[in-house]
Amino acid sequence: MLILLINYIYYKNLYSKQIHYVKDLLGQQVAIIGSEVNNANITFESDLNEIIMEAQLSDFFNDDTPDVKERVIEELKFYYSKYDNFVETIEYIGPETQVFMLYKDLENDEWISNTYLAQDQKELLKRDNLEPNRNKWDFILPVYGDNGELTGNMTVTVDYIKYFSNLFKKYKVEDQQWQWLINEEGEVVLSNYYDDNISNRANIDNIEIRNLRRIDEDINEGINSNIEHSISVDSNRKKVISSYYAVELLRRDFGMVFSAPADFYQIYIIRNSILIVSLTLVLITLLILLYRRFIKKQAYGETRLKESEQTFIRLIELMPVGVVVINKNNEVLKANESAALMFDYHGEKEMEGKIMPETEHSGQGLFFARNLGPGFEPNQFMVIKKQGIDTVLYRKDIAVSYRGQEAIMSVLMDVTLLEEARKQKARSREVKTEFIKKIGHEIRTPLNGIIGMVDMLARKDVDPETMKIINLVKNSANQLQEIINDMLDLSKIEEGDVVLDEIPFDARKEIEYCFKVEDTLVKEKVKLSLKVDDNVPESIIGDPVRLRQVISNLLAISLQHTARGKVRLEVSAENAGKGIVSLNFDLKDTGTGYDNAILEKLSGDYTEPEGEDLSRRGSNDLGRIIARQLIETMGGTLKVSTPSGISDDPEALGARFAFNIKAYSNIRMDKHYGAEKVERFSEIKTLVVSGTRKRDEELLTTLHKFGLATYVTNWQKQTINLIKSNLEQAEDRYKMIIIVDTPDFDGFEVAKILWENDLSVSFMILMVSSNDKRGNYARCIQYGVDHYLVKPYKGSELLNIIKDSFPRLEKITKPVSSDEIRKDLNILVVEDNLISQKVAATILKSIGYKADLAKDGREGVEKAVKKNYDIVFMDLIMPEMDGYTAAKKILEKSPGTVIIALSADSTDESATKAEIAGIKQFISKPVRQEDIREILIKYFSN
Repeated sequence: MLILLINYIYYKNLYSKQIHYVKDLLGQQVAIIGSEVNNANITFESDLNEIIMEAQLSDFFNDDTPDVKERVIEELKFYYSKYDNFVETIEYIGPETQVFMLYKDLENDEWISNTYLAQDQKELLKRDNLEPNRNKWDFILPVYGDNGELTGNMTVTVDYIKYFSNLFKKYKVEDQQWQWLINEEGEVVLSNYYDDNISNRANIDNIEIRNLRRIDEDINEGINSNIEHSISVDSNRKKVISSYYAVELLRRDFGMVFSAPADFYQIYIIRNSILIVSLTLVLITLLILLYRRFIKKQAYGETRLKESEQTFIRLIELMPVGVVVINKNNEVLKANESAALMFDYHGEKEMEGKIMPETEHSGQGLFFARNLGPGFEPNQFMVIKKQGIDTVLYRKDIAVSYRGQEAIMSVLMDVTLLEEARKQKARSREVKTEFIKKIGHEIRTPLNGIIGMVDMLARKDVDPETMKIINLVKNSANQLQEIINDMLDLSKIEEGDVVLDEIPFDARKEIEYCFKVEDTLVKEKVKLSLKVDDNVPESIIGDPVRLRQVISNLLAISLQHTARGKVRLEVSAENAGKGIVSLNFDLKDTGTGYDNAILEKLSGDYTEPEGEDLSRRGSNDLGRIIARQLIETMGGTLKVSTPSGISDDPEALGARFAFNIKAYSNIRMDKHYGAEKVERFSEIKTLVVSGTRKRDEELLTTLHKFGLATYVTNWQKQTINLIKSNLEQAEDRYKMIIIVDTPDFDGFEVAKILWENDLSVSFMILMVSSNDKRGNYARCIQYGVDHYLVKPYKGSELLNIIKDSFPRLEKITKPVSSDEIRKDLNILVVEDNLISQKVAATILKSIGYKADLAKDGREGVEKAVKKNYDIVFMDLIMPEMDGYTAAKKILEKSPGTVIIALSADSTDESATKAEIAGIKQFISKPVRQEDIREILIKYFSN
């Protein structure tokens, strides 16, 4: 009922507003038409009188004055055209039966005029008069001559119904709005209810209008208003809204009425309201039914929840492992007896409400996570003191709902025995490490003697062949020295702790080097051959020492089993995707003695008996372990099979060693940053991108010393847009971007965003990292970073990188001379720091110029007002008045003054503010003599 009441009030108000709107609309329309009719009434008679008074109608029929007739006819045509919807004909009756007739053929749009002599002289009226003429009316005006004599009558035949019909056509809207006209007698003389045909009597005869008398009375009294009434159309009663307006046209009074149906809006609103109310009631009924069903399900679910909770509690109490339920504040809500015993409580009730101990990241947890296999994390293990003894618990957390609140159920298992195993393994590792150290000492002693003797031989004058052998021995000894630590530390290799280098190297040369070394050990009856496909890249990124180690060990194993025949190695490459190259090695021999046990050892499927120690392993076993695990560390696999397929001898079937390693491609993208046009360091506009507001002063100082135009910015979302917009400045764009990579800021994310936005190709990109780790060099290649520099570094390293990227820097032949600068320069230095003032003045003096000094921006402006300066060196951050404001004020007085900023703050924001202030260029502090000299040459060269 409330919804019905609200809808009734709403739609009643809506209906009232609609009716009010229709009344206003009809009233405005009828008022516009009424105003138009009244204006026509005023001008119609006056325009005709003006023609009669100004024209010399007495000479109209005089053949001696044809120009008078032509002029009068043109004026009458213009008058006719102005009132063509009202006027039918114009007739001028002159003296002596002379008559002139003018009208328009509407079908052909042609004027028809005729002058003739009437059979009888029509009686001329001395006063104006309006006479009916069938369905039309004649408006007659007397025409008098100059002497006051009556010379004729001007008769204009008009059609009132035609006039109003044409006006009403503009506003007739089918089924929505129609118009009708009332004359002085209160009769309806015109209606367009059905159509616009004024001869259709159905428009009047078939419509009975109620309240017509009231409308006629208001019109006779000159009242313009509106009314809600009804009409009967073919005996059907309809409610309408009518707006009426009293008008006068050519001495006749009329009432214009504009009507629109009112029941249309009423029916429309009632239909919509019933539909909406019905839908609302249906929706409410559905909601009630759904809510009732939901309440039933909730009640059923609550019953099931209580039963499940009771089952859950019983399950916790009966489980043989420790179970503890804790809330978000780490308070124990429920525990079982096993958990209470683990934490040394007398019962589970005593444990409730206590704070659950946190797990710790410890060596024990790390050991357990590694040795229990995948799926275990170090923080899942906790160590607690129980009667002075360490107890290790494995903890697994599960999210649950307990008594209406979110909780965590921790399942605890006692794994203390694993801790004992860890300690035992740690003691074994210590013994092994000590043993390996002793062996390492024994091996290094003779190795150092070999290296020392080879160095002495290398200094002697020997023949080229001997020197070749000496160099080969020296290289082999150096290689052995590089790998001996990892080779002897067998436990480190077995546990996968080997760290691979990522440096660019020539894969072909490394493979050929291994063959040259092994070629010196080949027996006479063995032919060693190598084939490297053309698709093997010359430069890849990886660990060349480890690659040599793998190839050398596997070649050594193959040669030891091959007494005669051949050993062949074929190498190919393929693209593994994402910038990774797979090098595929296929080593085949004609050796003997490859039984199943040896093949299993070589392929890694052989499991060594418990307790087997290093003393029982041969050199082949050690090389096998190193080679296989290094291959796996480098992302590859090793497969050993027999026969090899290159031998027909059944006693020497040989073996095939098929293995591959993964490395990164060292193919650099072609870049276009205008390096060929750069001849001076000052032309290398550089953007330094960092992640914090703390600036890398060491890097910036080095760049300033080199004379680079350096800008600093902190990486933000909009930085990428600033870099894009900078590319549009062809003459003043960045040439180099330096990204600062730190532990707190991943510079490679910046490089990745530049690469994804296709910006890497447009800049020389240098990554300066204080967070060097494995994979960084490869990521540089992937994201188009040209150079990777690790802190700490030497300034010469950075200089060499810049020279390598801009090769024309070293080809400048013409030195810049101070003699090329104008000598009559007026120079002002605005600087608040006294030391900086002296530095700037001293540099200018050394070049041959004396400068005026100002201690702040305000004093600089005052001096610039008194004296016209050619150039002003302006500090930006100063008391009293900063450099931006001072620059604007100086340029207002002297627009031609060149203003150069001296500032350590050269960020993009500062550069934009300086550009707005009219500052021409930045010189980054510390200021160098070369910078000042190049500025003076740039703006004041002879």
